[in-house]
Amino acid sequence: MTVDLRFLAWKMRKYALPFLVLTLAGVAATFSVTATMPAMQTASARLLFESAELEKQTRSSTSATRQAERLEIIRYSLQRPETMLRVADEFTLFAQHPPADRIRQMRAHFTFRTVPRKDSLKMMTLSFRHPEAERAADVANFFAGEAILINRDMLAQDTSGSLEFFLDDLRVKEATLETARSELSEFRAQNANSLPDREFLLLERKTRLEDTLAGQVTRSFRAPVEAVKVREANRLEASLTQARETLPDNHPKILELEAAIGQLRIHRDMAADLQSRSGRSAELQRELDQIKTWLAAIPEVSATLNALTYDHDVAQTQHLAALDRLADARIRRQVEDVVEGQRLTVIEYAIPPETRPNQKKQVLFWLGAAVSLAVAAIAVFLLSRADPRIRRPVDLERALGITPFATLPSLSAEPALIRLRRI
Repeated sequence: MTVDLRFLAWKMRKYALPFLVLTLAGVAATFSVTATMPAMQTASARLLFESAELEKQTRSSTSATRQAERLEIIRYSLQRPETMLRVADEFTLFAQHPPADRIRQMRAHFTFRTVPRKDSLKMMTLSFRHPEAERAADVANFFAGEAILINRDMLAQDTSGSLEFFLDDLRVKEATLETARSELSEFRAQNANSLPDREFLLLERKTRLEDTLAGQVTRSFRAPVEAVKVREANRLEASLTQARETLPDNHPKILELEAAIGQLRIHRDMAADLQSRSGRSAELQRELDQIKTWLAAIPEVSATLNALTYDHDVAQTQHLAALDRLADARIRRQVEDVVEGQRLTVIEYAIPPETRPNQKKQVLFWLGAAVSLAVAAIAVFLLSRADPRIRRPVDLERALGITPFATLPSLSAEPALIRLRRI
């Protein structure tokens, strides 16, 4: 398909004026907007946020939740109306606006952004936009300092609350341990003779008592038998007295009577000894019965003692763990006091941006000029499409719906008019 250069030249001459007018109007509007618009500069301060020392000893899912809560608290505190007004008064920002508009403007120019990381750290970026680069950097750094102060106050409250919690927990553990210790001591005192560690001594004492009582078992000396022996002894002594009157001392009969009397005296002494030892045997038997009672109670006492000992050991373990946690919390509190809330650390202070003051305006101006050209081109295209007049043979063919065999063009004296002859 050949291009009708004459037709294109005619169209360019016809629509050049509206195209230029629309383009110039758009460029003028863009220039006026960019001329009145201030050249905003953005300065950013970057901070590194990490978990507090007291939160690291209880690393769990609640730690990450607490970290997110602290970030939200810092964000809310920085965007509070009184904070915004204080910063605006400090740097004389938007002084011509009423307080409500000043707060709105400050919030619109301030940006709080967090960047998550794979570890427990988070990156915070505090940005502020202002036509003056130095002012923007100063305000951003001021907000960074405010964030550190807010974080320090929160850390002080958290550490104080944590210490109180650990102290209360230690008091509870001490009371539990004291109760378990008193119950165990009282039970051991009440059942001192039936403790498992005394079983061997009780068994040894029981064996000795049984042996002693077994050695004391003999025939009983009844009263009639004792009376007969007394009469026999009296008779023998009378016979001995009569024999000594007639017989010498070494006579066999005298010797026999003396031996019989001596044997009876031995039996009387044994009977007297057994009678005196009968009370001691009863005491030994009572002691043996008591030892048997203690030995029988040992299994039950042992079970109860094991339960009380287990409770005491558990309470003591928990008490020691509470002491360790409290000592660790006090050390970490001292660390927090030393670092003074520097768990939120400024790693990059805001500096005035190096962007030239008119660079953004130039970008916006050329962007507006390009948009103006595009709008003008679209408008010219729509005007051309809306023109119903016939200027080319193809327009006639479309209007009449015919298909000519050939077209013989001829030019008149007027270059804008084209006359067509058809065969």
